[in-house]
Amino acid sequence: MSRVEVLTVCIPLGLFVVALCHNKLNKLVQPMRLELVEKGENFLRRSDIPETFRSLVASFLDTTFNLRPAIIFGFFAVPVIAVLFVVRQRIFRDFSSERQRMSPESRVAFEELCDLHDRITFVNHFLLFPLLMAEIAVFMMPAVLVRALLRGTIDRPGTSDLVLGTIEHWRLPHFRLPHTRVPQT
Repeated sequence: MSRVEVLTVCIPLGLFVVALCHNKLNKLVQPMRLELVEKGENFLRRSDIPETFRSLVASFLDTTFNLRPAIIFGFFAVPVIAVLFVVRQRIFRDFSSERQRMSPESRVAFEELCDLHDRITFVNHFLLFPLLMAEIAVFMMPAVLVRALLRGTIDRPGTSDLVLGTIEHWRLPHFRLPHTRVPQT
C-alpha cells in the first residue's frame, strides 16, 4: 500500500472518529450548559453586578453553543491586548476594580461561571480553544516582563480570565446576537 492509499483511508477514518468523539462530548457537556444557564440567570438577578460583568455573563449565555467567532477574534486581539497591558494598564485596572466592587459571593459566582464557560468552550472547540490559551501564554508572559522592566515593579501577571474577559468585552458591541438581552434588576 502506498502512502496516498494509506492517507486516503486514514484521514476520513480519523475525521469520522473525531466527529463521533465530539458528538459524545457534546452530549456529556449538556448538563453543564443547563447549569451555566441556571447560574447565569441567577447571577444576572443580583443587584451588585457592574454592567461590564452583566454583559459578559449575558454573552456567556448567548455563546454556550458557539463561541467560534469570539475565539477567532481572540487570535487577532491577544497581541493587541498584550501591547495594551504594557502601555495602557488603566483598561485592566478598571476591569479589576469593577470586580472588587462586587460582593465576595458575586465574585465567587462569577468565577464559577467563567470556569463552566471555559469547560464548555473547550468541549465545543477542542482545537481552537487550547490554541488561543497557548497564544495568551506566549504573548502575555513577555508583556508582564516588559511591563515590569518599564515600571520597575512586578504586577500581578495578566491572567487568562482577564484577557478572555477583555476579548469578550471588545467583541460584544460588534458581534452581539440580535436576540441578546441583559435582564435588568
